[in-house]
Amino acid sequence: MFSPAVKLAILRISPMLALAISLFATSQGAARAQDPFGLGNADQFTVLDLSGQLSLNGPSHVVGDVGVVSGKINFASPATVDGALFTHSGVNGGNSGVSFSGGIVPQSAAVDALLNSAFTSANDRSQFYAGLAPTITGVGAVNISNPSQNLTLTGKSGLNVVDLSGLTLNNGTLTLAGPADAKFVINDHGAFSVNGGSGIVTAGGVLPGNVLYNVLGSGGDVAITGDRNSEIAGTILAPARTIAAHDKTVDGDLIGNNIALTSGVNVVGPPPGNSVVPEGGSAGLFAAGAMPLLALPLTKLRRRFRRK
Repeated sequence: MFSPAVKLAILRISPMLALAISLFATSQGAARAQDPFGLGNADQFTVLDLSGQLSLNGPSHVVGDVGVVSGKINFASPATVDGALFTHSGVNGGNSGVSFSGGIVPQSAAVDALLNSAFTSANDRSQFYAGLAPTITGVGAVNISNPSQNLTLTGKSGLNVVDLSGLTLNNGTLTLAGPADAKFVINDHGAFSVNGGSGIVTAGGVLPGNVLYNVLGSGGDVAITGDRNSEIAGTILAPARTIAAHDKTVDGDLIGNNIALTSGVNVVGPPPGNSVVPEGGSAGLFAAGAMPLLALPLTKLRRRFRRK
């Protein structure tokens, strides 16, 4: 229900206030959708860098929390993040003016435990889904170089699994269609490249939060380029690869070994549902413990909803 930032803050305050905040969130209809793919703590981050370098620069924008498990950061304005930054105690690097509306959470044993759990969950679930038999067969590689090659994959209620030997979109659209309770896991064993005005969209009631691209192995980069008017609907899970994205909208999480977000990429998360975060003054909250939260009326808590 709570974002990782608020969970850590609540640990520092009195049990009675923690209970009051919890009851408030529940009374406000905290109907946070269940983690559809069992990603655990990894699902709490819109951007999660597992073991390399996280670069964030240019007019890029991230909606949701950012986590860095190990390695380093390289941030430069005018990039912005509507969320908090969580870094493991071994992470270093530089931040030249990137703002985090949720503040920068101090490194601590609690943050380390959260990020270690997210790392384990991301890798475990990637391996689990890689072992599932496909339910939609005969697809092979998806290569779209002009709109006449546009492809629609139609699923049924429940989990739909697709095995691909590669996915390359240069000028066209891949559509994932099905009823509102359909989920898609795309196990990609080869290239993952979405360029130009190409995109991956959902139809028929399928939510972006119910789509997972499980990019397997240590192959080439997950390459996302183009313009921000085109999108990729769903979460990209690539534990052993670099995700390099610019000038595209991603309606989901990015979880990778290294992540580079540049030149206007827009990453919207965290899927699924919403989290509860304090309005305003968040940076002070994380710099000075829980005292600002003690003075924060419960009416100032807000809910941040994921775009659907």
